[in-house]
Amino acid sequence: MRFRMAFVAMFLLSLSILHSSTVQSTGLPSADLTTVDGPALPTVMLICPAGDGAALSDVAAVLGVTVRDGSGMPLGYMSPNDFWMVGCSSGLTLHNGGNSSRADAMTDINGYTTISGTIAGGGSDAGLHVVVRGVVINQPAGEALCLPIRVASPDINGDLRVDLIDFSLFASYYNQLPAAPLADFNGDGVVDLIDFVSFAGHYLHYS
Repeated sequence: MRFRMAFVAMFLLSLSILHSSTVQSTGLPSADLTTVDGPALPTVMLICPAGDGAALSDVAAVLGVTVRDGSGMPLGYMSPNDFWMVGCSSGLTLHNGGNSSRADAMTDINGYTTISGTIAGGGSDAGLHVVVRGVVINQPAGEALCLPIRVASPDINGDLRVDLIDFSLFASYYNQLPAAPLADFNGDGVVDLIDFVSFAGHYLHYS
């Protein structure tokens, strides 16, 4: 009898743990309580529609994200697909709605994961928002957190193809001062041969 009662107790405890994990994995993140650790100084990231541009880790910008719900509880076991990034000024066109910029792994028991990979897309923007399950993460003041990661792409017009139209646009910015940020792929303040080499390396790429 004692053995049966102990077995029932263990079974109910297992169900409780399973239910708790399910609640965590399906909870809604809080825009105000979720935190993102990003670069302190501005940096530049080159993206391509084919997804073969620079990774965040290449520009010293690995993002650490800790996801919490409205009560401050960490949301563990969230899928990497629950995370993506968008341009702060809506200047980016992202392949598959941004799913290419997903997290590196599911969140751990403390709600923590990292984002360090590439972004498949085109266009340009002055910064990036982190989005978790459709929620744009805020900074402590309550405004949407815009990370100082300037994004540029050889797909200058953002149609997810690097083609002759983009080449014509790039040529119009070549050696012009002040440098156009959308064609200054390495952020050195001038659109020059170095940027052309970057452009040529992605010519005819598409998503």
